[in-house]
Amino acid sequence: MKTITTFFLITLFLIYSNTSFSNSITDVQTHKAGIASETEVPNYRNYAVIDDFDDDVDMWWQPDYSGSTMGIILGDDDGNPLTYKAHETTIVNPYTGSTGSMKLAFVWDDDIEWVEPAPNGTHSHFIRVFFPVVYAMEPERRFEPGQALEVFIYGDGSGNRMRLMVRDGISQLEGSPWQIIDWTGWQKFTWNYNDVANVFGWVNGDGEMTEGEPFFFDSFQFTRNEQGTTTEGVFYMDDLRIIDLFSVTFNIVDADGTEVITINDTQYDAGITDFQLFSGTYQFTVSKTGYQTYLGSFVLDDEDLTIEVELNPAEDGQMPGDANCDGLVNVLDVIAMVNHFIGLAPDPFCFENADVNGDGVINILDVVATVNIFINDNGDQYDTVTDIDGNVYSTLIIGDQEWMAEKLRVIRYNNGDDILTGLNNAEWSNTTNGAYAVVPHSIIDGLDSDAEVVSAYGKLYNWYAVADVRGICPEGWNVPSDDDWTQLVDYVVSQGFPNDSDDPDGAGNALKSCRQIDSPIDGCDTSEHPRWQSQDMKYGFDEFSFSALPGGCRSAENGTFYDIGFFATWWSFSSDGNSNAWSRTMHGNSDTVNRTSYNKRFGYSVRCVRNTDK
Repeated sequence: MKTITTFFLITLFLIYSNTSFSNSITDVQTHKAGIASETEVPNYRNYAVIDDFDDDVDMWWQPDYSGSTMGIILGDDDGNPLTYKAHETTIVNPYTGSTGSMKLAFVWDDDIEWVEPAPNGTHSHFIRVFFPVVYAMEPERRFEPGQALEVFIYGDGSGNRMRLMVRDGISQLEGSPWQIIDWTGWQKFTWNYNDVANVFGWVNGDGEMTEGEPFFFDSFQFTRNEQGTTTEGVFYMDDLRIIDLFSVTFNIVDADGTEVITINDTQYDAGITDFQLFSGTYQFTVSKTGYQTYLGSFVLDDEDLTIEVELNPAEDGQMPGDANCDGLVNVLDVIAMVNHFIGLAPDPFCFENADVNGDGVINILDVVATVNIFINDNGDQYDTVTDIDGNVYSTLIIGDQEWMAEKLRVIRYNNGDDILTGLNNAEWSNTTNGAYAVVPHSIIDGLDSDAEVVSAYGKLYNWYAVADVRGICPEGWNVPSDDDWTQLVDYVVSQGFPNDSDDPDGAGNALKSCRQIDSPIDGCDTSEHPRWQSQDMKYGFDEFSFSALPGGCRSAENGTFYDIGFFATWWSFSSDGNSNAWSRTMHGNSDTVNRTSYNKRFGYSVRCVRNTDK
């Protein structure tokens, strides 16, 4: 296993200094960004409706009515529409009890060369779904500085982009940042247009929301991301509305004005305890010298909040992770630990605090534990996410991504429909419907039921289940794209684990669970499931806690199961032509992570990745 070097630890510090640890958790929730995505959203009190789309979408123009729309195929040779808007009553926002949404179907014209949209409005592939001024300027639909816009979007994972466009107080066109639609299912987006960094001028706009007359909504806009993105797709929009701010007050027992509050990625000046925030989910810490850092979270949904906080003194001067003895646990403690075990004798240094795992030695394990304390609200490396069936999955941060730490086990789509299962071998190898299967326990020594198989190795899904618009990952999460997998492996390689064959420190071994028959690593040698079979000189060491395990597969050719214990493959969402799709594979006798293209009827494992705000 590769030795952890001082360079790596300094890199760890630099990464944290740029908030990549916390960003990957909170970017989908913070309202600092131009458009922030969020799931599991209650219905809010502080809002006014622009359009809930329940009754019809007659007020909105068809895409081709706008002169800005171009680069589309409007219909086929038989006169059937291909790019159009319509009223939808089946795929509707579940969070608000909606009864209708606006559907946008589209087909891009591949014969037109793609050009990146310019601020002055020039573009090659562009759709503007316009909200006519006669409706937009009705008083109840107009909004002011200090408010924000939100809308629920049902994504199709196509990789195309969307944004919101409004008219400011002097009727200039100002838009939100482009949002890449790389997820499937419903997400809520909040655009805080009060921050000039989140505003982009279009045509006559200047990138500022100039005050004057009340603002009003102009359009939803969509553009092709690049020539290689999906040629066609369908989006749904629901509950476009104006939202107000909530008051959040921290009532800190025995406060003396030295307390420091951090909310999501923003640290506020000492003594500030009153905040105005938009609806959403937030994580926070309250820090004070000599006291244990208070960690928590809150949801702003239908009322202002008062949060009661009582800070606990560090008992007998001990606080796990507080290596520099200042009463706080933060990146300065990581530096103190590193200095200690490379012989620089930091002063002051609290050995008992730095020995987080209590083994009497200060080493990289204590550094990792300390980082986990100050980037997670429970002091543990893992958070959790729950699917529609109630299965709870541990999650973890790797680079700028948050991944499930376990294989998917869900048996229903996110709308409640059952995923097809129970297929015999012939049915499995011929179906193009989404389906899942469980490796029979009868072919696995040491497991006595299918339930034990699922617990150890998860379920196997064909690609048609992966790509189904109803979604199989928990809300706010998606099946990773080919690019998501590439980003993961590239990050692992950047940390010193090459994705080359015949390297025991290879990326594959760094991501594999260390549970393996005859593993030379302490505590990892096991024959109990789940685990890898014995392989000479090929041992996982789970550097990133990804804990990849060999769930085997189900054949596309004949429906048989094989390679459990030896072979792990995970689907990506990305298709590779009509018959194949991209995946990632690890094999027991290989040190690498392989990019592979397999028939869509294969049954493979699924890991979900959290949607990110881009």
